[in-house]
Amino acid sequence: MTTDKPTLHVTIPGKVIPKGRPRVVRFKNKAGVVAGMRSFTPERTVRYESIVREEVRAAMEKHNLKPLQGLVAVRIIAYWEWPRGKFRKTKPREAELMPVAQDFDNIAKSICDSMNKLCYLDDRQIVIGMVEKWRCAQGEPAKAEVYITSLENEWDL
Repeated sequence: MTTDKPTLHVTIPGKVIPKGRPRVVRFKNKAGVVAGMRSFTPERTVRYESIVREEVRAAMEKHNLKPLQGLVAVRIIAYWEWPRGKFRKTKPREAELMPVAQDFDNIAKSICDSMNKLCYLDDRQIVIGMVEKWRCAQGEPAKAEVYITSLENEWDL
């Protein structure tokens, strides 16, 4: 996804947390009959989305950017640490593509939902999306690299 269009690069530190399934709680009245239901997002997802929002907000303010109103492309490169049991002493492991357990669509959902009203008005504006899942080089911390591209040249970077 190389382009000459204006692209914002944001690094989000820490382990990537995919969007969790919404939880549903049923409420019963005094007679024990279900009176209603309430759904909520898991706390772990809420915390990660908050971290993403803060990193994106800082990058947007640094470049004095406004949310995009046109078409958007997003590329996410998610890095997970190597497990300690897989470390090598003589020849450290390099970064490599890795089929980690998290689904790519839940990774994208977690990060893209966090950027609503910051980078773009709504994630419906994303017409090109890409998620790469990597194991980072041995000893490097987990992170996510996010590239947001204005396909209509709205940003001046």
